[in-house]
Amino acid sequence: MTDVQMQAQQARYDEHMKLHGDRCVTWKMLMGMIEQTMAALAKPLIAHEEQLDALAKEVAELRAAQTKTLADSFRGTWIAGTVFARGSLVTHDGSLFLAMVDGSEKPGTSSEWKLVTKRGRDGKDAR
Repeated sequence: MTDVQMQAQQARYDEHMKLHGDRCVTWKMLMGMIEQTMAALAKPLIAHEEQLDALAKEVAELRAAQTKTLADSFRGTWIAGTVFARGSLVTHDGSLFLAMVDGSEKPGTSSEWKLVTKRGRDGKDAR
């Protein structure tokens, strides 16, 4: 740009500033406003991105986990001193019990267990 062209551009700018004054937004001012806006939005967006990543990870883990059935919960005969997880099914004295909480109490003696099926009569007669 020649000196004459630069002087003409400066003259146009000066005239524009006389007409519009503080209402005039320069390119530099506009870029500053955009940078401020982006900085203000960046922090919440990063937080949301982290939340989405955590949720995506949780969804992937849930999808990867096998669906459990009653067969997966059956642990066999109750054994003294063994801690059974909530949801475990055990037999004791011919009855079937469901563990309501993690615990090792004897089935039928505490609220840790719920009776599912009461034992039947002795089948000696085979009737």
